[in-house]
Amino acid sequence: QTSKRRTKCPGTDDYKNGVFDGYRNLNYRSDYQPTASVCERAWLAQTAAVQPFGSDALTDGGCAVRDLSVTINKTAVYAFCFVQGGKWMALPQPVTINGPRSMEPLMPPPNGTGTFTVFNYSAGQYPRISQAFGAQVQGFGLTKKDRMSFSRGNCPALEKYTSPGVELLPPNEWVGSSRWQITNVTVNLPGIYNLCYWWFNHPVPHWVSLGSMTVLLPEIPSPSPSPSPGPPSGVDQFLA
Repeated sequence: QTSKRRTKCPGTDDYKNGVFDGYRNLNYRSDYQPTASVCERAWLAQTAAVQPFGSDALTDGGCAVRDLSVTINKTAVYAFCFVQGGKWMALPQPVTINGPRSMEPLMPPPNGTGTFTVFNYSAGQYPRISQAFGAQVQGFGLTKKDRMSFSRGNCPALEKYTSPGVELLPPNEWVGSSRWQITNVTVNLPGIYNLCYWWFNHPVPHWVSLGSMTVLLPEIPSPSPSPSPGPPSGVDQFLA
């Protein structure tokens, strides 16, 4: 959307400062489009961290904010909100905090071909030892240099899985929404496993745990019911 609000600042062209054309916003049609109403609702619900710019960050007569220190601990997409003239406003493009967001095991298709799906634990679907299953991670800015691992103790385990390729997820390509999956995971012991992830693009690459999964023993098939005895045959039939 195009805003007609223009701000005249020293050394800048008022036609270029504060005017945001939709066709210039590559994130316009994504699921993460900041708006002033989003900022106001977050403020009223007290779910947004608020802090003053401070005299050190606010420069150029109030026309620029530089070196603003913000601490964010969760991988997600954020709106940069600010108050101007007593009204909430938002920068037209979001701020993405890159990193893995979720990781989960995947159940192979029943006939061996088709799409892997998420295990339905409430329906009794679990990964089982010595039976191959898949795994998927989703986040922002994931790369082919990332790794997965599944450990019954601290991360990581000895066996590590590499990314076969990262898929960008439309319509959120601009913010780096991405995922990758593997389909060849096997473990040999039952128990609770940490879902471990190597985040290569972190300033200090390291392993993190993205949750856990329960691995069970192989399912024991139910015994077939015994056939019902039939009527006697031969001479026994006549003697009965």
